[in-house]
Amino acid sequence: MLSLNPANGAIIWSEQPVPWSLDADPDWAGTPVVTETTCGTLAVGTMKDGWTHAFDAHTGAVRWSFPFVVGGLPFSYANHGDNGYTRPVAAWRDTIITVTGGLPVTSNIADGYDRLYSLEACASYNSADKGRIRWIADVPGLDYTGQPTITDGIVYIGNNQGKLFAIADPAVSPAAGQRCSMPGVANAACVASGFELVANPAILATVPLSGGIRTEPVLAEGRVYVGTDGGHLYALEP
Repeated sequence: MLSLNPANGAIIWSEQPVPWSLDADPDWAGTPVVTETTCGTLAVGTMKDGWTHAFDAHTGAVRWSFPFVVGGLPFSYANHGDNGYTRPVAAWRDTIITVTGGLPVTSNIADGYDRLYSLEACASYNSADKGRIRWIADVPGLDYTGQPTITDGIVYIGNNQGKLFAIADPAVSPAAGQRCSMPGVANAACVASGFELVANPAILATVPLSGGIRTEPVLAEGRVYVGTDGGHLYALEP
């Protein structure tokens, strides 16, 4: 990821989380998002290997990585390849919305393909990832698709099956319950296993459309505009 001087194109800072020795094509397939938060201006992106990284947009200093990177960046371990995490993140308040690998990323790289994560942009940088995950939503068919967009706390995201989902952040609508921050661990065993309970957000709507949705839903004047690979452009009202 690069920050460039707009006047002359000179590099202000650069970050390469994965060194060449571990590089099996894990590049930034999704453009980074620059967002204002209460802890400063962040540049955030998810790489194809399933990790999400946030940098200080002014200096390039690493603010956090999710999941936590033991020893810090650049990596000294793990497999970093061309996996299905190819879309930009979305940002709202101090929240990052992304399709990312999650805590199982080193043991099951595909676990996050069917999950949408909400991450705290200003949580402490710690090895247990405590406080980083706000919520996890199960959304099937997000590998190589599923670019989220968010407005007023409502997330819109499409999948490769042609379905558009509207998901409510718990800040604007009550969650549907709780779940463990480590997918697959039962709620009853979650805390004792070293993880934490996070929100399971409410899915307000699932709208079937014709053709897979591989682009970002666009929001304007109270409508949601969605293009599909079936050759259709839809204008939807809430």
